[in-house]
Amino acid sequence: MAEQIPTALVGSRFLSGDTSQAVPALCWFVGRAAEIAGGIYLSGNWKGGKSVKAALYGSAAVQAFLFAWVAMNKEQDVPSGDSARELINGQKGAVLKVAGHWLARSTMISAGLYAAGERKQVFKQGLFAGGVIEASILAYLAARKDPAAPQPLLGAQ
Repeated sequence: MAEQIPTALVGSRFLSGDTSQAVPALCWFVGRAAEIAGGIYLSGNWKGGKSVKAALYGSAAVQAFLFAWVAMNKEQDVPSGDSARELINGQKGAVLKVAGHWLARSTMISAGLYAAGERKQVFKQGLFAGGVIEASILAYLAARKDPAAPQPLLGAQ
């Protein structure tokens, strides 16, 4: 089994009671919000502070799923990490799995955007934001010599 991607690893350790992972978990949350904000901008729906608020809500929606996943599946990577590795390794069917995870993440982000008060083109914004995150996961894993064993980042040492 491959090592968890850093956000899942930090979340797993934090939920297991390792309070030293609180700051790294917060950093991953803020970083994800920045990626979501980038996606909102790319979607053509940037509204300044309202978009920043929406990005934070979108990140909270993804974080809630992440914590729920790692609480139920300790030591396992999140499914999007596995599908990204499969795509990088050229496995059959991986494109559909990655697309499915992109759509699922986009839906979570869209729910957060809606909760933040966004009402126009919510899913379009979620798709762009989910795409930015999916691209960063793929880039992170592709940059590793062995995508099946990523090097841990912030807080995951």
